[in-house]
Amino acid sequence: MSSQVATQNHTTEKPQSTLNTLAIQDLRARILQDKSCRKCSPQDLVRLKTQDWWLISFLRAHNYDLDVTYAVLLECIQWRNNFQVERISILGMKPLLDRQLAYLHGRDLTDCSI
Repeated sequence: MSSQVATQNHTTEKPQSTLNTLAIQDLRARILQDKSCRKCSPQDLVRLKTQDWWLISFLRAHNYDLDVTYAVLLECIQWRNNFQVERISILGMKPLLDRQLAYLHGRDLTDCSI
């Protein structure tokens, strides 16, 4: 079993093996060298450079296939950029929430159910 570490409301898997570490490093290097990455938000760039948990979640979802993971992560970054997810506000969501086209779920910052 892998050990788990909680960081900023994210549960992350510590890279236990050299293979995991190498996969993370390779994926990070490939993404950061891609031209599309230059257009990503500053928050996404920081996440790519420093947050192993984000890369591990993509790697695990795609069985550590670096080519597939790279393509999916690149699409995710492009989608986040195209839809400017860093600028989404509750006021922008209000019409969607009112028409019940979207809903919120989970917990807020004080760990209360939404």
